[in-house]
Amino acid sequence: MKLKAYQFKVGLIIFLLNFLISSIFAQAPQKMSYQAVIRNSSNALVTSTVIGMKISVLQGSPSGTVAYSETQSPTTNANGLVSLQIGAGTVVSGTFSAINWAAGPYFIQTETDPLGGTAYSIVGTTELTSVPYALFSSNGPAGAQGPQGIQGLVGPSGANGVSVVSATVATDSLFLSLSNSVTINAGHVVGPAGANGTNGTNGVSVISATVATDSLYLSLSNSVTINAGHVVGTAGANGTNGTNGTNGINGISVVSSTIVTDSLYITLSNSVIINAGKVTGPQGIQGLTGATGSVG
Repeated sequence: MKLKAYQFKVGLIIFLLNFLISSIFAQAPQKMSYQAVIRNSSNALVTSTVIGMKISVLQGSPSGTVAYSETQSPTTNANGLVSLQIGAGTVVSGTFSAINWAAGPYFIQTETDPLGGTAYSIVGTTELTSVPYALFSSNGPAGAQGPQGIQGLVGPSGANGVSVVSATVATDSLFLSLSNSVTINAGHVVGPAGANGTNGTNGVSVISATVATDSLYLSLSNSVTINAGHVVGTAGANGTNGTNGTNGINGISVVSSTIVTDSLYITLSNSVIINAGKVTGPQGIQGLTGATGSVG
């Protein structure tokens, strides 16, 4: 049966703000009880039915900013009453414990899907005319610091702990002598040797190699012969001839030579004349007089 065939409305809305404080110093529970009676358009109760609800806390006005939002799937009882705790559902946005109740006013907006899903067709908004004191005080401004109390008495000294007095190794075990005259065996110094691992399977090795028809055949230890490929690869195609290089510049050559004043002058093909040096070197030092020959 389609949802459009029904028109539901929220009947009596009751807020039950139950906050139980176990002691004067206990933290306020971050939950707020909520109850509502669900009726249809014929004013008949919607009983024993799982419904889908989205509850939002709005700040400032009925269309104000969403300070917190969550979803729940409660079940109405035989009287059409649904009971839940705001702050205990699946959070959509915000943090319930972080709501600043002093920055009100605040409004509770409920959206309901009578079929238990999220196609909410019933929307209602009600102002919170008073904020629970426990929630207000949990995030309200801190009061002035009280005077420092009187320092308490010094507690009795604790019993001395047990310490290690000495350590001895005997029969591969470590024995510890403690300060309370007890000796304990702290265990083996060297642990037992581990079991030998399982031997691995032998690998495949090459027994012999043979070249036949330009191919290399390998005989393996597992009685398998494989063709390892050609010994000489296929000749590659001849490369394309390169283009002729550019002719080089003519070198410098000797055109003529002339001796002037015992110097050699060379005329080059670039019209430059260079002095190649002296033709005759300087006269050497006169040698020593030779020894007188023997008498004939």
